[in-house]
Amino acid sequence: MEDANELAMLKENLRFNTSGLDDDLYMDIQDAIDRDASLAMLADNIQISVENEIVTLNGEVFDEQERIIAGGIAMAYAGNDNVNNYLNVIQN
Repeated sequence: MEDANELAMLKENLRFNTSGLDDDLYMDIQDAIDRDASLAMLADNIQISVENEIVTLNGEVFDEQERIIAGGIAMAYAGNDNVNNYLNVIQN
């Protein structure tokens, strides 16, 4: 994704989690990250955990844009205040 407009469009097209169940929220976010072309090669590096509808992202990505995209996907499902984005950008 090249800009914030594309991320906004992605958010609008995502199927938002309505069940409130942690397992469903996890699966929705994991599926969306797996489907995102810019994150496809990194999906295995991103660990997602959900507890009481709070999403935590851990792992490593190659640049800040990937970190932002993964966090944006999680926020689209869980809400802006319910995501802890602890993804680290690998320093070259």
